[in-house]
Amino acid sequence: MPSTEKPAGFFSTFSILDPNGTHEGNPRAQKRNRRVFVCIPCHRRKLKCDKGQPCSRCTQSGSVDECIYQPLLNSSAVKRESITPEPLKEFSSPLKGCSRPQDRTRSSYRVSDGKARVSGSTHWAKIACEFEEASPYIFGTDTQWDTRYSQIKGLSYLFSSFGSMNFPFSNTSPIPPSQRDIVDQLPPRQVVESLVTCYFHSCEVTHRLFQPLQFWEELSALWSSSDHVSDGWLAQLLMILAIGSQNAPDYLLDNTGRSRGEWTDVFLEGAQISFGRSPYMTSPNLTTVRTLCLMVLARMLEIVKGSTSSQIVSLLGFVTRLAMSMQLHRTARLFPAMPAIEAELRRRIWVTIQLLDVDVAMRAGTSFLCTEFDAEPPLNVNESDFRRSNQGIWEVDTFRASVPGHTDGSFQVKLARFMPLVADIINTVNSPSQPLVDYETVLSWDRRLQKTLREAETAFAIRSHGMADRYRRATTQRQLIEVLAHRAKLAIHLAFTRSPYDERFGASYRAVRDSSLALLAIQESWSGSGAASSICSDSSRSSSPSTSSSEDPASFNGWLVDLCRDDFDTAMLCMILAIRKDNYGGGKMDDMPPRDMAWAVLRQGLMLFRQRACRSLHHFKQFVGLSIMAGVLQSIGSPRAMLATMMQVADDVEQTVLAGKQDMIWIGNSSTLLVHESLDPAVSLLDMDPELLNMHIQ
Repeated sequence: MPSTEKPAGFFSTFSILDPNGTHEGNPRAQKRNRRVFVCIPCHRRKLKCDKGQPCSRCTQSGSVDECIYQPLLNSSAVKRESITPEPLKEFSSPLKGCSRPQDRTRSSYRVSDGKARVSGSTHWAKIACEFEEASPYIFGTDTQWDTRYSQIKGLSYLFSSFGSMNFPFSNTSPIPPSQRDIVDQLPPRQVVESLVTCYFHSCEVTHRLFQPLQFWEELSALWSSSDHVSDGWLAQLLMILAIGSQNAPDYLLDNTGRSRGEWTDVFLEGAQISFGRSPYMTSPNLTTVRTLCLMVLARMLEIVKGSTSSQIVSLLGFVTRLAMSMQLHRTARLFPAMPAIEAELRRRIWVTIQLLDVDVAMRAGTSFLCTEFDAEPPLNVNESDFRRSNQGIWEVDTFRASVPGHTDGSFQVKLARFMPLVADIINTVNSPSQPLVDYETVLSWDRRLQKTLREAETAFAIRSHGMADRYRRATTQRQLIEVLAHRAKLAIHLAFTRSPYDERFGASYRAVRDSSLALLAIQESWSGSGAASSICSDSSRSSSPSTSSSEDPASFNGWLVDLCRDDFDTAMLCMILAIRKDNYGGGKMDDMPPRDMAWAVLRQGLMLFRQRACRSLHHFKQFVGLSIMAGVLQSIGSPRAMLATMMQVADDVEQTVLAGKQDMIWIGNSSTLLVHESLDPAVSLLDMDPELLNMHIQ
C-alpha cells in the first residue's frame, strides 16, 4: 500500500485556480503527483526556469533563499491527495509565504570588488520585484531587451558628477586657497544675505539647526571682521549658500559673474576645504555637526552631483556617531552648567539628525541608527522669544513664550514624539534578523499612524488670512509629517497585498492605495514653480523667518520634491502594483477607484517625474524605472506586444532626456523641462488609452 506522504514542494495546477480546495468549476481531479524538476518558486508562478542553483529568476528578484528544488523521494513515499497541498497554502498567505525574516530583504554580492549589499523592504528594488513581469526589463535580464536597455543606461554620461568623489573629506584643488581667498570669492553682501534668507525659508522650516537671531548676529560679525572667522563657521556658511542658491530666483545671481551651477561648485569646494582645516575630529562642536548635517542634505538633494545612496548612508553614519559622542542624544539635565541656548540648539540638531536618519533608512532600506536616546524635545516657542540678556547671554523670554498655540517649535516637538514609532517600524521591516510581527501589531501601528495624522491636522491648522508665511510654514510641516506617516504605512502593509485570497488583503490593500494617493497629492502640491519676489526686500531679511511673507505657498517647496523623491517613487510603484492586482490579479475590491481614475493618477505622477528627469542621475534612473514599469503594465494583457512596447518606452525616455538636456532652463526654484519641438507629447505610452494599445502596436 503506497505511503500517504506527499512529496516536498508538490502542488497541483488546480490548486492554483482553487486555493481553498473546493474544486468548484473544475470537474477534473489531479490524476498523479508529477515530479517537479524546476525550482519551486518558478513552478508556482509558471515561469521558465534555467534550473540553476540558484536560478536566474530568483537571483534577479532577490529571492535566492527561496530557490529550492523538490528532493528525490522513494516512490513508496508518495501518495495522491485531492486536497490543497501545504506549499500552496503557504503561498496564499503573506505571513506564511514569507515565514522567514530574510524574505523581507534583497541581498547581493559583487565578485569583482567584493561589494555586499542588503536592502530591506522599503528599498525601491525590493518593491519593484513584486512586479514579476517587469523585472526582466527593469534589471535588463531579458536577452531581446538587453541591447536597448544598455543604450538607455548609457545616457548616464550626460549627467556630470561633482569633482570630489569623497565629499566632504577631500578636495580637488592642487593648491588649496587660503581662508582670505575663500572669503574674497563670496558674492556681494546683499546676495549672500538673500541666499541665507532663501535657506531659512526652505530647509530651516523642516530641518532646524539654528537659532536665526544668533546666526544673523554672527553673519554681521563676518562683514565687520572677516579675519577672525573660524574655518568651521565658514564651511557652515558656504553650505548654507550652496543649499540656498538652489531655491533662489534667477535674478538674484544675475550680474554676479557666475551661473547658478558655477556658484554651487564654488560654495561646495570652499566648504570642503574649510571643513578639512577645522578640528572636526579632535575638537568637534555644534558648528561641526550642523555643517555635516548640511552636507548630508546637499547629497540627498543632489546638490553634490553623482551622490549614491551608499555614500549618503556612510556620511550620515559618521554624523550620527559624532553627535552621539558629543552626547547630543542625552538629556540636558545631565549637564547642569550647560547654557540654556546651547541645550536648546543641541535638542534641535538631534531631532534633525533623527529626521535625516529616517529618510536615509527608508530610501536605502537600512536600519534606524538613533535607537537609544533620552533627549527632550526642543522648546515649543517662537524664535522671536529669544533675546540677549544684559550680561550678553542668549535666553528665552518665558513670559512671551507662555502664549499657547502654534509656534516655530511646534513641528519639532511633534516630530520628536513621532520618531520612536517610525524607528520601530523601519527597524522591523528592514531587518533580516528580527522576528516577523503579527497582523495585530501591524494594525496597532496603523492606528497610531492615523492618530498622528489627525493630531497633525489639528496642530497645524492655521488661518491663512493675515498670516501667509506662518500658514505656508505650518502647511509644509504638516505635509512632511504626512509623508513620513504614509511612507511608514506603505512599509507595514505592502507585504499583505500579495495574495487576494488572504483575509488581510482588503484592509492592507486599501491602506496602500490611500497612502499612495496621499503621497502623490503632496508631490503635486509641492511641484509648484515660481520663486517669491520678496527675497531681497528688507522685510524678508529680518532676524526671524517667521516675520517674513511669501505670496506663493509652493514657492520654496520645490526642494522637498527632491528630498522626498524616493517616497513619491515608492508611491508610484505601489500604485502600479495596485493597478496590476486590480486588473490582472483577481480579487477586485468593490470600493476601488475606477480604472480610468487610477490611470489618470499614474499619468500625472509620471509626468512630474518626467519634468525633473534631467535634474540629476538619480532623477533620471527613477524616471526610467517608472517608465518601464508603466509600459509593462500597459501591455501585460498582450504578452506578444511587450517587447514592442518596451522599445517605444526606450524611445520616449531617450527623446525626453536628450531634449531636456538641450533645452533645460530654470524657472523659479526648479528646473523645468521644455519639450523639444521634435518630441511629440503623444509619444508617451501613458498618454494613450490602454484599450487602444494593441491597435497602436499593430
